[in-house]
Amino acid sequence: MSGMPGFREPNAAFEKYAEESDTVHLTRQTIATLDHPLTIEIKGLTAGDPEYRIVMDCGYSRSYYYSDIKPRAIREFADF
Repeated sequence: MSGMPGFREPNAAFEKYAEESDTVHLTRQTIATLDHPLTIEIKGLTAGDPEYRIVMDCGYSRSYYYSDIKPRAIREFADF
């Protein structure tokens, strides 16, 4: 009860942190379930890496990256 000694009102900032922490944890779990090049793609996109860097990290040609890897990564990530 709010009038009792030792009672603390819920901290809105802490509650928001806890919710965001859960979201980050679930996002990391989802990314970990993807195939290797798809994991690189999604990690790069969420980190804000430039696309040329992501293409190089995937190890595939630019045309294959844009025609297969990127669309498939986004589709599979969105399905979770």
